[in-house]
Amino acid sequence: MEGLIYGQDVFFLGFPYDLLGRIILGSEGYPLPFVKKATVSLFDSRVIYLDGHNNSGFSGGPVVFPQTGKNEYRVAGVVSGYVERPEPVFDGEHKTPLVYQYNTGIIVAHNIKAALDLITLNPIGCALGDSG
Repeated sequence: MEGLIYGQDVFFLGFPYDLLGRIILGSEGYPLPFVKKATVSLFDSRVIYLDGHNNSGFSGGPVVFPQTGKNEYRVAGVVSGYVERPEPVFDGEHKTPLVYQYNTGIIVAHNIKAALDLITLNPIGCALGDSG
């Protein structure tokens, strides 16, 4: 997260609702992910709160930000979900006993260091730094 600035725009990537495009990257055939934009609203050493609109399918995707003065991006964290709140359902002006889960627009991400620490403690597949 070094270089991440309070209030700056960031981008997060994923595959909402299992949607896939037709553009494929690399010889392994990885599909190009969707890209969405958010603003850093609050962060500490472990959690980053973003103001944006997340959908199902972005969890586990990276949160990236441009380095100041460079045409390069850094990974700040990993999307873990979004904050929902129950809201009442109305029939005209009358409140019903029904509720729905409202997406507040607050995205929760965890610092990339926490994710890398978990991978190191629970390795599956290639060790970090291996190219094959």
